[in-house]
Amino acid sequence: MSYGHTVRVYWEDTDAGGIVFYANYLKFFERARTEWLRSLGISQQKIKNELGEMFVVSETHMKYHAPAVLDDSLEIHTLILERGRSSLTLDQKAFLKPPQTSTRFIGNELTPGAFGSIENYNNDALKNSTKAPSFAGKELKLLCSGTIRIGWINVQSGRPTRIPSLILEKL
Repeated sequence: MSYGHTVRVYWEDTDAGGIVFYANYLKFFERARTEWLRSLGISQQKIKNELGEMFVVSETHMKYHAPAVLDDSLEIHTLILERGRSSLTLDQKAFLKPPQTSTRFIGNELTPGAFGSIENYNNDALKNSTKAPSFAGKELKLLCSGTIRIGWINVQSGRPTRIPSLILEKL
């Protein structure tokens, strides 16, 4: 199962050199994981409040391939690599998307043109960085890839515990 989430690069995401500050990819990946869980009907806050348990990041490995800059649109993809009793290992990748609209001035008019939606996306594209997903027939450029391990813990003790079956079923 895989999930894609779009983020936009803002001023606050860039460093003095005008490119995305490397640590911000961790934030982008976190947002994508949160939206992925939300899309499955898993509210992290609700589960924390009701069960007293939650996911926490326990390990990350990141590789930076190319820079993103201000106003870029990124497609963050998430895929489960391993599912344990108390943890998940996820593959996450940030791809540069072409602009969703190309804007041109014709006389005094602003004319938008849409590119379309993501096509030809599959799990193999996530696992193999040489075969990227495409958008409107154009291959997306890989910017950053990471392996993120998240553990399921009891909030009060901070100790690992089994991921509830109701969550595993949704994953």
